[in-house]
Amino acid sequence: MKIGDTVRFTGCDYTGNDTLNCEDPNELLTLGNTYLIEKSETFVDGYAHLDRIELIGVDGRFNAECFERATGCIRQKQPYKEHDTE
Repeated sequence: MKIGDTVRFTGCDYTGNDTLNCEDPNELLTLGNTYLIEKSETFVDGYAHLDRIELIGVDGRFNAECFERATGCIRQKQPYKEHDTE
């Protein structure tokens, strides 16, 4: 994933003991919504490559494993609104 990519938050388990020093995305993001990558970093830990991203309009850094690249029709989850029945 690179700067400018659109990604969809797919959710992930957050233990609080994050090697990448990331925030809990489950508290800050909406499951299924799409976001634009503002910054992308890759860290090498032994044989593993760990990716951390920052999103436009969202404070914090997140583990890239919690996202997938969004393609096709991009739709956002909308807040629930009650309809008037009068």
